[in-house]
Amino acid sequence: MTPLWAVHIADGQLTSQVCLMGWLISVALLFLTLAKTDELSIPKIAMLAGVFFLGSLLHVPGIFGTRTHLLLTGLVGIMLGTQAITAIACGLSLQAILFSHGGISSFGINLLVMGIPAILAGMVFKISAKRINPSLPEINTQHKLRFWAFISGSGSVLLVIAFYSVALWIGATADWRPQILLNAGVHIPLAIIEGLLCAGVIDFQYRLKTGLFETKNAQSELIINKIEPKLVIPSQGLEDLKALPPIGPDQH
Repeated sequence: MTPLWAVHIADGQLTSQVCLMGWLISVALLFLTLAKTDELSIPKIAMLAGVFFLGSLLHVPGIFGTRTHLLLTGLVGIMLGTQAITAIACGLSLQAILFSHGGISSFGINLLVMGIPAILAGMVFKISAKRINPSLPEINTQHKLRFWAFISGSGSVLLVIAFYSVALWIGATADWRPQILLNAGVHIPLAIIEGLLCAGVIDFQYRLKTGLFETKNAQSELIINKIEPKLVIPSQGLEDLKALPPIGPDQH
């Protein structure tokens, strides 16, 4: 059977001090993120949490006869920004409970290993997209968006591997250096695959004009206008209505 390599750190691989620090930092980040989360963002977070969870079920071939699974941290980060850590926390919880990917004591470190690269990927893409000259032809805009989506998606995977390696290198309970080096090599093809995947998804979103590149306020205003249509009466018509005699309850 082909071995499956992943970046989930299992219970017992890290010292208790490192695990405690991971929990404290991750809980603080989650608290800050949830405090700024509004109700309109919850369905999107839930959907991408499911996408992140299902990514662990999609295996891709690696090198040396190995295989790994999709991470999708870059895509989640691009779509959610800082709220990506909430979606990843939900996905990691399900992975740990249902498939024993990761663990309880190491959950905080796993969340930081995957959540921080996702947030950084979203920041890189957002800043780069804002710097695209709006006067450029649409085809050039699409090329630039695809390029930065590829950089964000592949860079996120490389950052996950870097954080994973640092965590095991510094806080491991045993010598995990051979595993670190092999795991890093296995995930290099995955970085390219996820970069291409992010570029394709972002290009599709841009072509459909789904609102991904609109501001949060614009999206909220659009939703509110659809839910609460307003009746607009011209001023002249309002004066005519005031001049009409009152209508009794039995009049038609």
